[in-house]
Amino acid sequence: MTIAETGLFDGNAAIDEADVHGRFEGDLMVRRRLLIRANGEVSGTISYGEIEIEAGGKISGVIQAHEGPRGLGIKRP
Repeated sequence: MTIAETGLFDGNAAIDEADVHGRFEGDLMVRRRLLIRANGEVSGTISYGEIEIEAGGKISGVIQAHEGPRGLGIKRP
């Protein structure tokens, strides 16, 4: 999922990867990588496998990393 700089997603999502340039509000489960860009804002209940936040990006709420290398307890071969 990609949220454009002027975009707003208000709701729930369970996805593999997220690239947030705009705003996300709600429940977000990212199984792999969550990338919050410099103008991005993420708020709500957030879980992720990996996270990267560029300088200026914002995150708030209940935030938790998944167990395991790819999230949700998935083991590497």
